[in-house]
Amino acid sequence: MQTEIGTSKHQRFIRIGAVILSVFVLIGVVFFATKQGANLDVPAIRIAVSKTPLSAPVFIADEMGFFDEYCSEVELIEVVGGRRSFEKMASGQADFATSSDSVIVYKSFARSDFVTLASFVHADNDVKFITREDMSLVQGKDFRYRKIAVTKGTASEYFLSTYLALEGVDRSEVTLVDTPPDKIPDVLASGEVDAIAPWEPYGYKTVQLLKGTANVLPTKNLYSLSFNLIGSKSNVQSQPQKAECVLHALSDAIDYISGNHSKTQEVIGRRLNLENDFIFWIWPDYIFKLSLNRSLIMGLQSQAEWVVQSGVIKDRGVPDFKEVVNPTPLAKVKPEAVSLLIQRSLSAVSEN
Repeated sequence: MQTEIGTSKHQRFIRIGAVILSVFVLIGVVFFATKQGANLDVPAIRIAVSKTPLSAPVFIADEMGFFDEYCSEVELIEVVGGRRSFEKMASGQADFATSSDSVIVYKSFARSDFVTLASFVHADNDVKFITREDMSLVQGKDFRYRKIAVTKGTASEYFLSTYLALEGVDRSEVTLVDTPPDKIPDVLASGEVDAIAPWEPYGYKTVQLLKGTANVLPTKNLYSLSFNLIGSKSNVQSQPQKAECVLHALSDAIDYISGNHSKTQEVIGRRLNLENDFIFWIWPDYIFKLSLNRSLIMGLQSQAEWVVQSGVIKDRGVPDFKEVVNPTPLAKVKPEAVSLLIQRSLSAVSEN
C-alpha cells in the first residue's frame, strides 16, 4: 500500500515537472520569436553598401549580428561609392543601397521608382577640396581654367560646385574630370588634374600619397551630407517587412556605436582596411542617428534647385521629393525618428 502511494506521488511529481518544463519551453519559444521580430519568414535580403565609414551602422549590424536578430538572411554587396551602390539596387542586384543625399537628387531627375527610408549619419567634413602645395592654389579665383577631378552625380560634384559658387567662380570656368572615387588620389598625384574633391577615405589617402605636399583647403561646414538607406519602391511596398527588419538592425547598430566607440572604430578599420590614424581623424565629424525629417527634404530641394539653375541638368524641373521618400517603415520601427510634418505631408506615399 505504501509502495503504491509512493509510486503515485512519484508519478504526480513527474507530471508536474513535465508541465513546468513545457511552460518554460513555451516561454522560451515566445521570447525567441519576439526577439527575432517574427521575421523568420522574411526573404533573404541583399544590401549594396558603399565602402566608406559613413556606412558604419550597416557594417556594425553585420558584425555584431543585429541583422540575424530581425532578418532571416542578409548579404552585403560592398561597392565603391554611393552611385554604384544605388545602381546595384536600381538594377535589381540588391534590395537596398546606401547613398548620399546628392545621389538621391541626381537620380530623382531621371526616375522615381525608389524610396528613401532613413538617414543614418550626417557629416560636415567628409568631402574635401585638395590640391598640391607646389601649385599655389589657395582660393577660389586661383582655380579658374584648371582641371578638377570629381565623381559626377554625387556629393563630390555638388560640394565642388558649392565651393566655386561661394568663391565667385562659374562652373564654366573650370574643367571637371569625372573620375571614379578610388582613382581620385592618383590623378592628383600624377598631375593629370590640378585639384580634387574626394570623400573619405580618399581624402585621407590623398594626403598620405602626397607625403606632406597636399594642401587641404578649409571647407568644414561648407556642406553637410547625409548617408541614407534607399530601396526599390515596388519592393518596399510589396514586402515592407524587409525594410522594417533592416531598420531595426540599423537602430540597434547606432545604439551600439554610441556606447562603443573604440570597438566600432576597430571594426570599421578592419572591415574597410583603414588605418587607425584615419579613423581617429575622421570620427569626430560623424553624427550617427536614425532619422527621416523635414531637413532632408529641404536639403534635397536645395540641391535640386542648384542643379537646375546651374545647368548641370537641362530641360528638367525640380523633382517632387515626396515621391522618393517613404516614412512608413521607419515610423513602425522607431516613430520618434520620423518628423510629424513628414508623416502628414507624405501620407499619400504610404497609401500608394
